[in-house]
Amino acid sequence: MHTAVSKCIECQIINSVAQSYWEFAKITGNQQSWVISAMVSLSFVDLLYRVIWIVDMIRSVSARTFKTR
Repeated sequence: MHTAVSKCIECQIINSVAQSYWEFAKITGNQQSWVISAMVSLSFVDLLYRVIWIVDMIRSVSARTFKTR
């Protein structure tokens, strides 16, 4: 349950980051390079979150499986 809630918060953070990137790109008038760099960094962040989430899932499942009681 807590992972779903934290995921939602993370999504909001990612969206706000993307929004700020876009605003900055509009101000500077150099959309192309900023959008590309934003996409690259966001995909990296997304990948990182996925890895963390998968590791968290595996850890919780293994903790349940290998409980002594």
